[in-house]
Amino acid sequence: MANKPYYGLPDTGLRDWGQNASTQLTATPADFHISLQQAADFATLVDDFNTALTLWQTPATHTPVNFEAKQAARAALIAGAKYIVNTINSNPLTTDAQRRALNFPIRKTPTPTPVPSVQPNLDNVSMNGHTFSATVHGGDSARNKKPAGVQGISIFTQVGDQPDFDWTKWTFISSQTKLDFSVDFDPSLAPGTKVWVTVFFWNGKAESGPAATPVYAYIQYGGMAMAA
Repeated sequence: MANKPYYGLPDTGLRDWGQNASTQLTATPADFHISLQQAADFATLVDDFNTALTLWQTPATHTPVNFEAKQAARAALIAGAKYIVNTINSNPLTTDAQRRALNFPIRKTPTPTPVPSVQPNLDNVSMNGHTFSATVHGGDSARNKKPAGVQGISIFTQVGDQPDFDWTKWTFISSQTKLDFSVDFDPSLAPGTKVWVTVFFWNGKAESGPAATPVYAYIQYGGMAMAA
């Protein structure tokens, strides 16, 4: 069969596809997990289309009436094919080898999305007043590119002399897809207050990887200072 799905094949291609499948299904319906009646019903649709197609292709009967009959038989075959294909393909006992023998579409197995394994790093860290800014990268990835499978970052903060690694003590700020970010700390925090920031990478299933080593900065009076 061509690479096109059966319902997109030209008339002769659809006929050949249907005859190939029908021959095998009629011979051993149980092998394909359908009943003898289901195989017979499909065979009837294939035969009806073949008859209508032959009439329309024959010069002596190449008429508008036979064209409409051919189109109706084609539509009926495609509808019956969708039923039989879905019935066979949805059965967990059907193998890809059987699908190939019938020229049925083979469903692609989705590639599992791994949990991020790369630990983020925080670069270009700075503090301007109460606003912390940084850029995230991870592993060997370019600094403006996320590691494979990573969709974005989640940002967390903490206030204190030392970071507490009980993650319930951290404040979630936001999740975003950009690697540059900023955090506006509470304006009531006094200058000189030590604050901590970390981030996690997350994938398309919102699963988080390891946290970045927390970095700290001090609340400023308003001027910019580099953070540690």
